[in-house]
Amino acid sequence: RNNYKFYFSPPDNRAVFFLHGMDQMFGDANFPIFNVPGPMVGNAVLRNAEWMGRYRERVKELQPLFAPEKLHRRVDEVHARIRPVLLAMGEDRARHNDDRVREFKDRIAQRYPKIAEQLRNGPPQPLAFKQGVAELKEWFPQPETADAKVEELTINNQKLLSIYVGPSNQCIASWRHKVLLGAGTYRLEGRARVTGVKALGDDKGGGAGLR
Repeated sequence: RNNYKFYFSPPDNRAVFFLHGMDQMFGDANFPIFNVPGPMVGNAVLRNAEWMGRYRERVKELQPLFAPEKLHRRVDEVHARIRPVLLAMGEDRARHNDDRVREFKDRIAQRYPKIAEQLRNGPPQPLAFKQGVAELKEWFPQPETADAKVEELTINNQKLLSIYVGPSNQCIASWRHKVLLGAGTYRLEGRARVTGVKALGDDKGGGAGLR
Protein backbone atom coordinates (compact mmCIF):
# COMPACT_ATOMS: atom_id res chain seq x y z
CA ARG A 1 0.00 0.00 0.00
CA ASN A 2 1.07 3.62 0.21
CA ASN A 3 3.04 5.45 2.91
CA TYR A 4 6.01 3.12 3.25
CA LYS A 5 9.67 4.08 3.19
CA PHE A 6 13.05 2.44 2.71
CA TYR A 7 16.10 3.88 4.44
CA PHE A 8 19.55 2.61 3.52
CA SER A 9 21.59 2.94 6.69
CA PRO A 10 25.30 3.77 6.30
CA PRO A 11 27.97 2.54 6.34
CA ASP A 12 26.81 -0.89 5.10
CA ASN A 13 23.64 0.38 3.34
CA ARG A 14 21.48 -2.07 5.23
CA ALA A 15 17.87 -1.50 4.18
CA VAL A 16 15.42 -0.48 6.90
CA PHE A 17 11.73 -0.76 6.04
CA PHE A 18 9.20 1.63 7.58
CA LEU A 19 5.57 0.55 7.58
CA HIS A 20 4.16 4.07 7.36
CA GLY A 21 4.78 7.63 6.24
CA MET A 22 5.18 10.75 8.37
CA ASP A 23 1.73 12.29 7.97
CA GLN A 24 -0.68 12.26 10.93
CA MET A 25 2.09 11.60 13.44
CA PHE A 26 0.71 12.10 16.98
CA GLY A 27 -2.68 12.75 15.38
CA ASP A 28 -4.58 10.40 17.70
CA ALA A 29 -3.30 10.03 21.26
CA ASN A 30 -5.24 6.76 21.64
CA PHE A 31 -4.01 5.12 18.44
CA PRO A 32 -3.19 1.44 19.20
CA ILE A 33 0.47 0.47 18.98
CA PHE A 34 -0.26 -3.27 18.93
CA ASN A 35 -2.89 -3.42 16.19
CA VAL A 36 -2.18 -5.71 13.24
CA PRO A 37 -2.09 -3.53 10.12
CA GLY A 38 -3.61 -4.45 6.79
CA PRO A 39 -0.53 -4.05 4.53
CA MET A 40 1.28 -7.29 3.77
CA VAL A 41 4.64 -6.77 5.53
CA GLY A 42 3.29 -5.39 8.81
CA ASN A 43 0.54 -8.00 8.84
CA ALA A 44 3.04 -10.85 8.39
CA VAL A 45 5.33 -9.55 11.15
CA LEU A 46 2.76 -8.73 13.82
CA ARG A 47 0.70 -11.90 13.33
CA ASN A 48 3.77 -13.85 14.40
CA ALA A 49 3.54 -14.16 18.19
CA GLU A 50 7.34 -14.21 18.71
CA TRP A 51 7.88 -11.14 16.54
CA MET A 52 5.00 -9.31 18.22
CA GLY A 53 6.77 -9.96 21.55
CA ARG A 54 10.04 -8.58 20.21
CA TYR A 55 8.22 -5.56 18.84
CA ARG A 56 6.65 -4.94 22.25
CA GLU A 57 10.04 -5.07 23.96
CA ARG A 58 11.45 -2.64 21.41
CA VAL A 59 8.58 -0.20 21.98
CA LYS A 60 9.29 -0.45 25.72
CA GLU A 61 12.96 0.42 25.10
CA LEU A 62 12.04 3.41 22.95
CA GLN A 63 9.30 4.77 25.19
CA PRO A 64 11.61 7.20 27.09
CA LEU A 65 12.33 8.96 23.78
CA PHE A 66 8.67 10.03 23.70
CA ALA A 67 8.83 11.83 27.06
CA PRO A 68 7.02 15.17 26.51
CA GLU A 69 9.81 17.30 27.97
CA LYS A 70 12.29 15.89 25.43
CA LEU A 71 10.06 16.29 22.41
CA HIS A 72 8.76 19.67 23.55
CA ARG A 73 12.33 20.93 23.74
CA ARG A 74 12.95 19.90 20.14
CA VAL A 75 9.67 21.42 18.95
CA ASP A 76 10.53 24.70 20.68
CA GLU A 77 13.94 24.74 18.98
CA VAL A 78 12.41 24.37 15.54
CA HIS A 79 9.65 26.85 16.35
CA ALA A 80 12.23 29.46 17.41
CA ARG A 81 14.06 29.02 14.10
CA ILE A 82 11.09 29.39 11.79
CA ARG A 83 9.02 31.99 13.68
CA PRO A 84 11.08 35.03 12.55
CA VAL A 85 10.61 33.95 8.94
CA LEU A 86 6.86 33.56 9.40
CA LEU A 87 6.66 36.87 11.27
CA ALA A 88 8.33 38.59 8.32
CA MET A 89 5.56 37.15 6.15
CA GLY A 90 2.88 38.57 8.47
CA GLU A 91 1.78 38.56 12.10
CA ASP A 92 -1.30 36.49 11.35
CA ARG A 93 0.79 33.74 9.81
CA ALA A 94 3.14 33.69 12.79
CA ARG A 95 0.24 33.57 15.28
CA HIS A 96 -1.41 30.78 13.29
CA ASN A 97 1.77 28.73 13.54
CA ASP A 98 2.04 29.48 17.26
CA ASP A 99 -1.42 27.96 17.73
CA ARG A 100 -0.49 24.86 15.71
CA VAL A 101 2.67 24.39 17.78
CA ARG A 102 0.69 24.54 21.03
CA GLU A 103 -1.78 21.97 19.69
CA PHE A 104 1.04 19.70 18.59
CA LYS A 105 2.72 19.88 21.99
CA ASP A 106 -0.59 19.03 23.64
CA ARG A 107 -0.91 15.92 21.47
CA ILE A 108 2.64 14.89 22.36
CA ALA A 109 1.85 15.29 26.08
CA GLN A 110 -1.33 13.19 25.69
CA ARG A 111 0.39 10.44 23.68
CA TYR A 112 3.07 9.53 26.23
CA PRO A 113 0.75 8.19 28.98
CA LYS A 114 -1.33 6.40 26.35
CA ILE A 115 1.74 4.50 25.15
CA ALA A 116 2.58 3.61 28.76
CA GLU A 117 -0.99 2.37 29.31
CA GLN A 118 -0.87 0.14 26.24
CA LEU A 119 2.50 -1.26 27.30
CA ARG A 120 1.07 -2.16 30.72
CA ASN A 121 -1.88 -3.95 29.15
CA GLY A 122 0.25 -5.46 26.37
CA PRO A 123 -0.84 -7.23 23.20
CA PRO A 124 -2.92 -10.42 23.20
CA GLN A 125 -0.85 -13.38 24.40
CA PRO A 126 -0.61 -16.73 22.57
CA LEU A 127 -2.82 -19.54 23.81
CA ALA A 128 -1.30 -21.17 26.91
CA PHE A 129 -0.77 -24.94 26.84
CA LYS A 130 -0.54 -27.21 29.88
CA GLN A 131 1.44 -30.38 29.25
CA GLY A 132 0.96 -29.83 25.54
CA VAL A 133 -2.84 -29.51 25.70
CA ALA A 134 -5.15 -26.49 25.66
CA GLU A 135 -8.94 -26.53 25.86
CA LEU A 136 -10.71 -24.10 23.55
CA LYS A 137 -13.54 -22.22 25.26
CA GLU A 138 -15.94 -19.40 24.42
CA TRP A 139 -17.13 -20.62 21.02
CA PHE A 140 -19.50 -18.38 19.09
CA PRO A 141 -22.31 -19.48 16.76
CA GLN A 142 -22.29 -18.82 13.03
CA PRO A 143 -25.62 -19.75 11.37
CA GLU A 144 -25.60 -19.31 7.60
CA THR A 145 -29.11 -20.49 6.75
CA ALA A 146 -32.22 -18.79 8.08
CA ASP A 147 -33.75 -21.72 9.95
CA ALA A 148 -30.55 -23.11 11.48
CA LYS A 149 -30.84 -23.24 15.26
CA VAL A 150 -27.43 -22.90 16.92
CA GLU A 151 -27.38 -23.00 20.73
CA GLU A 152 -25.57 -24.29 23.79
CA LEU A 153 -27.18 -27.25 25.58
CA THR A 154 -26.42 -29.01 28.85
CA ILE A 155 -27.18 -32.73 28.90
CA ASN A 156 -26.10 -34.95 31.82
CA ASN A 157 -24.06 -32.03 33.22
CA GLN A 158 -22.09 -31.81 29.99
CA LYS A 159 -22.10 -28.65 27.88
CA LEU A 160 -22.75 -29.33 24.21
CA LEU A 161 -22.64 -27.06 21.17
CA SER A 162 -25.74 -27.90 19.16
CA ILE A 163 -26.74 -27.24 15.55
CA TYR A 164 -30.33 -28.10 14.69
CA VAL A 165 -31.70 -28.36 11.16
CA GLY A 166 -34.93 -26.42 10.64
CA PRO A 167 -37.99 -27.12 8.46
CA SER A 168 -36.09 -26.60 5.21
CA ASN A 169 -34.07 -29.76 5.96
CA GLN A 170 -31.03 -27.91 4.63
CA CYS A 171 -28.65 -26.34 7.07
CA ILE A 172 -25.26 -24.66 6.96
CA ALA A 173 -24.02 -23.52 10.36
CA SER A 174 -20.97 -23.75 12.61
CA TRP A 175 -19.43 -22.99 15.97
CA ARG A 176 -16.24 -20.97 15.74
CA HIS A 177 -13.34 -20.01 17.93
CA LYS A 178 -10.32 -17.77 17.32
CA VAL A 179 -7.00 -17.95 19.17
CA LEU A 180 -3.49 -16.56 18.81
CA LEU A 181 -0.86 -19.27 18.38
CA GLY A 182 2.90 -19.18 18.36
CA ALA A 183 4.81 -20.64 15.43
CA GLY A 184 4.59 -24.42 15.38
CA THR A 185 2.54 -27.47 14.42
CA TYR A 186 -0.77 -28.17 16.15
CA ARG A 187 -3.41 -30.89 16.16
CA LEU A 188 -7.08 -29.99 16.59
CA GLU A 189 -9.24 -32.65 18.21
CA GLY A 190 -12.94 -32.78 19.02
CA ARG A 191 -15.97 -35.06 19.20
CA ALA A 192 -19.14 -34.74 17.15
CA ARG A 193 -22.35 -36.74 16.94
CA VAL A 194 -25.12 -36.51 14.36
CA THR A 195 -28.68 -37.80 14.40
CA GLY A 196 -30.94 -38.02 11.37
CA VAL A 197 -28.56 -36.05 9.14
CA LYS A 198 -28.49 -36.69 5.41
CA ALA A 199 -25.46 -35.29 3.61
CA LEU A 200 -26.24 -32.97 0.72
CA GLY A 201 -23.20 -34.07 -1.25
CA ASP A 202 -22.34 -30.61 -2.61
CA ASP A 203 -18.90 -29.01 -2.80
CA LYS A 204 -19.18 -27.83 0.84
CA GLY A 205 -19.06 -31.42 2.04
CA GLY A 206 -21.71 -33.13 4.13
CA GLY A 207 -22.56 -34.19 7.66
CA ALA A 208 -20.54 -32.81 10.57
CA GLY A 209 -16.91 -31.84 10.42
CA LEU A 210 -14.07 -30.31 12.41
CA ARG A 211 -11.56 -28.02 10.74
